[in-house]
Amino acid sequence: MGRLFHKQSFSFWYRLPYVINFTSLGNQKKEAIKVLHNETMKTIALRRKKLLEDGIHKMSDAEKLEKRRLPFLDTLLIAQMEGADLTDTDIREEVDTFMFEGHDTTSSAIAFTIYLLSQNPEPQEMAYNEAVTMEGREKEPMKYLEAVIKESLRLYPPVPFFGRILKQDYKLRDMVIPEGTGLAMISFLIHKDEKYYKDPEKFIPERFFDKEVEMHPFQFVAFSAGIRNCIGQKFAMLELKCTLSKILRKFQILPVEGFKPLPLAEMVTKSCNGIQIRLKRREAFE
Repeated sequence: MGRLFHKQSFSFWYRLPYVINFTSLGNQKKEAIKVLHNETMKTIALRRKKLLEDGIHKMSDAEKLEKRRLPFLDTLLIAQMEGADLTDTDIREEVDTFMFEGHDTTSSAIAFTIYLLSQNPEPQEMAYNEAVTMEGREKEPMKYLEAVIKESLRLYPPVPFFGRILKQDYKLRDMVIPEGTGLAMISFLIHKDEKYYKDPEKFIPERFFDKEVEMHPFQFVAFSAGIRNCIGQKFAMLELKCTLSKILRKFQILPVEGFKPLPLAEMVTKSCNGIQIRLKRREAFE
């Protein structure tokens, strides 16, 4: 679906619904969407069945079972059972977001981070030492590894762009952009702005905890920003910390001579030529 969307976005004709619907690309897109929606609806049906089997029809039922922190999907399904104006389609759209948006994005972030660590042995060693010290406590703050992850997300943001629609006229220098205009925020470019990042092409994790440098709240937008930022930001960071910590503890990540990734900004940033690294098992695991 990502590949089809990317192809469609760069074609004037394919961007016209009444044209693409009569093409082979349109048929492929319908089939891909069908697969995605079927997977989501299956997940929703299974969760609804489980709630009914547990006798949960409203929030008070869940509280009686001491399930005070419900998964997001359960919260939506219970709200629907309590009479909230939520259709199955409404719920499916939310589930689509947190099932698929957190899939390729996380793997992209892991891939580019291990590549950057392979190219930067000193930051890798510092991240390794922290990972060893904090083993089993990854839920707690990991100052250096978190900075490594953010610096990787800055250089290779998994979501290369996101959109907004202006709610009111906005004056930009001598130009007024009218209300209702669709805007594309290109995180890849924002993160390379020399006004906000010294040596923007260099991998410098320390920039994310340098107290002498005051960061603008919107200069780092790997998770978007504002009231519509990524709903799974904290969960994504925890996934990344746990996975990268485990890799670092077991392996030394070494470079492949002459290799450099070729980033491609599809729906999710990926490398056209893959990610090449070498792994050397650390002594403790030999």
